[in-house]
Amino acid sequence: MTWNCRQCGDCCRTIKAVIMTPAEAVELQRAAPDVPVVFREWDRRTVRLIANPCPYLRGTQCLVHAVRPYNCRRYLCFREPGEPFVDTPIPHRALVNPSLRRQYAANQRRAQGWARQHGWFDGR
Repeated sequence: MTWNCRQCGDCCRTIKAVIMTPAEAVELQRAAPDVPVVFREWDRRTVRLIANPCPYLRGTQCLVHAVRPYNCRRYLCFREPGEPFVDTPIPHRALVNPSLRRQYAANQRRAQGWARQHGWFDGR
């Protein structure tokens, strides 16, 4: 079984907040300056984009896909067609299905590599 994103936008429509670094927030605002967004400090190192739905979602398309935050890059839903959307950090199917588990792990490595390359992830 191979997972493919259906690009339905449900993950962006139902999320309540996205945690990111201040550098990621600056990149988002630079990529789409006309989009009204609210960022709140989350802790000393991160901010939270208040989102429900994500203000960068237009229809089913992400306006800032090229500079989307690390937490968006690493997300995979593993949802079957017609199955309701559930926001979970590690989807159950990725834990019990060896093929999906490998895909999930590969996606995490790609996202972490991208984040390290851009100086937005320190490995913690």
